[in-house]
Amino acid sequence: MGNKQEELEAIVQQESYDVVTITETWWDNLHDWSAAMDGYKLFRRDRPPNQDVEIDEIFYKQLGEVSRSLALVLVRDFNLPDNSWAHNTAEREQSRRFLQCVRDNFLTQLGPEEIAEPLSTIFKKLWQSGKVPRDWKRGKVMSNFKKGKNEDPGNYRPVSLTSVPGKIMEQILLEDMSKQMVDREAVQKGQGRKEGGGVALYIKKWLECEELSLKNSHEQVESLWVRIRDRGNKGNLVVGVYYRPPDQGEPIDEAFLLQLQKASRSQSLVLLGDFSHPDICWKSSTASCIQSRRFLECIGDKFLSQAIDSPTRGDAILDLMATKVSELINDIQIGGSLGCSDHALVESGVLRDMGQAKSKVGTLNFRKANFQLFKALVNGTPWDTAFRDKGAEQSWQIFKDAFHRA
Repeated sequence: MGNKQEELEAIVQQESYDVVTITETWWDNLHDWSAAMDGYKLFRRDRPPNQDVEIDEIFYKQLGEVSRSLALVLVRDFNLPDNSWAHNTAEREQSRRFLQCVRDNFLTQLGPEEIAEPLSTIFKKLWQSGKVPRDWKRGKVMSNFKKGKNEDPGNYRPVSLTSVPGKIMEQILLEDMSKQMVDREAVQKGQGRKEGGGVALYIKKWLECEELSLKNSHEQVESLWVRIRDRGNKGNLVVGVYYRPPDQGEPIDEAFLLQLQKASRSQSLVLLGDFSHPDICWKSSTASCIQSRRFLECIGDKFLSQAIDSPTRGDAILDLMATKVSELINDIQIGGSLGCSDHALVESGVLRDMGQAKSKVGTLNFRKANFQLFKALVNGTPWDTAFRDKGAEQSWQIFKDAFHRA
């Protein structure tokens, strides 16, 4: 830090900002960085040392809560290839832990053999053609009531229903591409990060504020969430600051998205940070990397819009500013830098007007499902004959129609 901290203090005093966010902090061992500034309250989260993380346990706690429902259907790619469902055994400790959790919550695994054959054929067809079914590109959004008064839009949480087979195919591609990158030495296993790091948030002392302790917080997620209270009772402003290292793995990404899911319940949310997704094209909302597409999907599910439209580092838009209501952010200015930083400074004003959209969607009633009959009907379809001379799109439509009829 050193000279950067002195320059930061000079800029802050000159402009008299109410809120200042630092999306990545670095310093060497010779400098004792306190980061304190007169007139400001500091919220700070330092980067923890690298260590193995059991993200699985976070999911198991969630599963323990939702499994109280008698009508629970859990669908996902769990990436546990060593599980033997016929014998209820597994080789790896994490896989055995998952089996134990399934048994503890009295869950029954619906045998994959009934749908594995048609899906594998569809996957091969779309791999060869380079095209995916149109359904896999769509999502259905529904408003899920949580608690409180049902006439208050803030008590509803948006949930996006996306294609499960599409997510499975994405995971297959991710694993294959990652293996190829390592084998061809495009990236190296165990690439480490520099020492230090973290995020910081300065807020004027006269503003009433508090740090949010999110239920899904995880120590390796470099983020801060602070609620700023409005003395005029016009609603609270939630400010989030986040730094994502370029080499961050998918488990840490998912832990942050869980935080965002809870923070986005606030009508008035502003999220800032260096997200390190240079492959995202914000004009078309597309990306080449699976993790970037997952991030795009999440902010779309939460009705967030991204306001930065100019490069913040070189030719890339790495530093983002997202909010639920675009009118909440105004007068964005990008330019200059702090010390020798290669990221541009971002300034903006924040208003307090809020709004929320509503949506409805119909879903299948699994409470009345006969899964034994379903398995028999799906397994009785001659998939080789049904898919013969058909492309990926046609094969998918045939499988989907058969699935829904069953």
